[in-house]
Amino acid sequence: MRKNFDRAFNLLIELEGREGINSYYGIDKYAFPKEYAEIQQLPEDKQLDYAKEFYRKNFWDKLDCDNLFDKVDIVAFQFAVHIGWKKVNTLLAMLKDTEYDWKDILFYQIDFYSQIGKGNNLKYLRGWINRAIRVWENLQE
Repeated sequence: MRKNFDRAFNLLIELEGREGINSYYGIDKYAFPKEYAEIQQLPEDKQLDYAKEFYRKNFWDKLDCDNLFDKVDIVAFQFAVHIGWKKVNTLLAMLKDTEYDWKDILFYQIDFYSQIGKGNNLKYLRGWINRAIRVWENLQE
């Protein structure tokens, strides 16, 4: 839903933080090198606005979140930022003719993390699960 972008973006920024090891507001140096370089060069007071437009264009709009159900848009958006919009778009297409809600997508996210959170990725599993829990808590408010 159109009205939810600001809520989704604010939640994302809460999850990602301002500056990571190789990222600004979650814009990763390796996944988005051009955008990372651009945001890094901006004055600090312009970076958040840049990130907001980046996420709107590259995730929210590509998933057509304005036309998703309430809260489905938020969960799909934040999951897409983490694993890629194409994978989440495929999931939404699979669910299209079923009765589902935002919790189904969040449970799929947790299941996805449990499947990839093995071997070298085990060290990330707790953070990924905590991310899903924070989304759950936010949407209960």
